[in-house]
Amino acid sequence: MSDSHRETVELGRVGPASLLNAIDPRFLVVISRAIMALSAPVVAFLILEGPSLAGGVVEPVSFCNILFIGNLCAAMVVSAHFGFKPIVRDLTKLETRTKALLVLMGASAAALSALIFMALETTSVANSVLLGRVGPVLYAFAGVVLLNAPIKRAEWYGFGFIALGVVATVFSSSGFKLVRGDVLILVSSIFYALTLYLSKAIGKACSLRAMVFARNVISAFVFFCVAIYLFGVGHFEDALSGQLWIVMLIYALVIVVSSQFTWYAAVQRLEPSTVAKWTVLTPVMGIVFAYFINDQLPTMAQVIGLALVSVGIWITSFRGAQERRPKTATECAEASLAAH
Repeated sequence: MSDSHRETVELGRVGPASLLNAIDPRFLVVISRAIMALSAPVVAFLILEGPSLAGGVVEPVSFCNILFIGNLCAAMVVSAHFGFKPIVRDLTKLETRTKALLVLMGASAAALSALIFMALETTSVANSVLLGRVGPVLYAFAGVVLLNAPIKRAEWYGFGFIALGVVATVFSSSGFKLVRGDVLILVSSIFYALTLYLSKAIGKACSLRAMVFARNVISAFVFFCVAIYLFGVGHFEDALSGQLWIVMLIYALVIVVSSQFTWYAAVQRLEPSTVAKWTVLTPVMGIVFAYFINDQLPTMAQVIGLALVSVGIWITSFRGAQERRPKTATECAEASLAAH
């Protein structure tokens, strides 16, 4: 039995890979972003309810607990499900270049998570999810330069409308002042796009289970080193407080692992412009979750932002679809060669 066939059989036996491949990747993007939209409201909830979960510790939910322990728990969940040995076997087969890209992706993902976590200290959940829509737009725009991926004229208009409209609306809600949290979210958009491109490049040579495991292990290691350097060993004193480990395991399984598997399975099969279009509903879901989990009602400026995003969705999804034409035989042949 060949290595590729053996991997297919193993993944088919455990279920997730074969199941994800059978689902429309656009639907997987929506599922993934719906899960990730829970992240900011849940983190805000944990910060508020953390003391009761950690046996009275004043500030148990810290940089270490959310980022380091969250990624470490995610790696443990993946290893427990697929088995540590098969994952190691997948990783050892990789070329040096792919391993280097994995390390870079893990570091980029760590920077993305850290920036969002620090941003939530000075900006609202609604602002973070609205400004976060700049990331998919940057990804689509960069796809034209880096991957030569086509973007229709209407899609350019739609993405530009989303980016400018959302940013202007969020700024208006703060009196046109660029607060620290908003700046961090905008910077995180760069790492969002970088992580996406790296995952798309790595996915051609690396199994999904190995990619998700390595991403979280590398991110956990980066967070560990950063926490030691910035805060010292004492930062980890509250890591095992009360029921916090149980909460973080649930957080890792439900939000981190589930969103990553559905996300990476989708982006390998879609063009950057398609990914960007199907992620623009994230702010709607994020604000809805913020209301139910954190009891945060959106402001009028944020409602206007959602309306602008909806217009952008219509432009990119429907007007862009009218511009599409069937592929020529040459284009189909080139696509087939590229796939192999």
